[in-house]
Amino acid sequence: MLGEHRGGLSSQKLAERLQVSRPTVDRDLKALREQVGIAIARKRVTGEVRHVLEGAPLALAATPTERAALQLAYHSLESLSGTSARGALGALSTELADESTAQHVRVRPPHREPIAPTVLASLERAMQTGRRVRVRVRVAKNAGRATTYHLDPLAIRSSGLDPYLDAWAIERGALRTFKIARVEEVVVLTERADEHPDVDLDALFASAVKTWQGDETRVRIRIANEAAWSVREYPLVAGQLVFHEPDGAVIVEADVAGLVEVSRWVLSWGRHAEVLEPAALRERVREELSVALGRYREDDEVRSRKVSGGDGEVRAGRGGGRAGSTRTTQVRGEG
Repeated sequence: MLGEHRGGLSSQKLAERLQVSRPTVDRDLKALREQVGIAIARKRVTGEVRHVLEGAPLALAATPTERAALQLAYHSLESLSGTSARGALGALSTELADESTAQHVRVRPPHREPIAPTVLASLERAMQTGRRVRVRVRVAKNAGRATTYHLDPLAIRSSGLDPYLDAWAIERGALRTFKIARVEEVVVLTERADEHPDVDLDALFASAVKTWQGDETRVRIRIANEAAWSVREYPLVAGQLVFHEPDGAVIVEADVAGLVEVSRWVLSWGRHAEVLEPAALRERVREELSVALGRYREDDEVRSRKVSGGDGEVRAGRGGGRAGSTRTTQVRGEG
């Protein structure tokens, strides 16, 4: 703004144009002078002290690599559409765009249902104004049925491609984490949110695989040799320990928060993973695999459906395979 007004502007005029307080302007000008080293002179004009930018007007500049990095960050944060942070990043990326510069970095947007921008915008507005919210959100333990919560929103976090809300649940009197993609409605209330100075989000989620919090537990998981090479590509948590076995397998050892998300990580490896410790995690995975296997297990008399050609008739009958031809699947673990 000073660059656009070569005759300078007073602190009061800067405050009015920027819609901030005069002390904020004076504090920022002091920082620009003393910490950044920008030459901003003070000149008295008709009884008014003005701040005058000396030298050439300032302009943002970026290298082609920096422009590509901005665009990469903007597209990678698609899940945070509606937040002021992503909006500011998009505006800066547009301002510094240079179509003549070849872009060597490409981003493919995630194949996910978009989150309504109003949801994220409402949550952010509530946090900026210190307001409580009422949300309607689908809950996994209720088979996806919507539940209403009154919350003091604390922070929006992005884990991978998914944004999450950390909030204090009033009715439950405890910290809860909500996947924002499951939030159907946000109403910003006039009621002021309580402050929660004792909640240290960084500490609570230090051992989280993604976003869940829980008691810290040491886990040991064996990944078979044919998949061991990709353990570094799909880590359980940062700082995990990886021990190499003589047969080429690896054992992943880490401290994690709770067992919910680590069990999903184990299941994602399919037949290549085996839980060694703790017993509770091993049993959890065993139960999940048993239920899944039950959906594929064939009876002695195999039922099949045949669709005839031409008339579209659908017939249901018994399989004609010989006895003993039914395929079975066996899950076997050591120990």
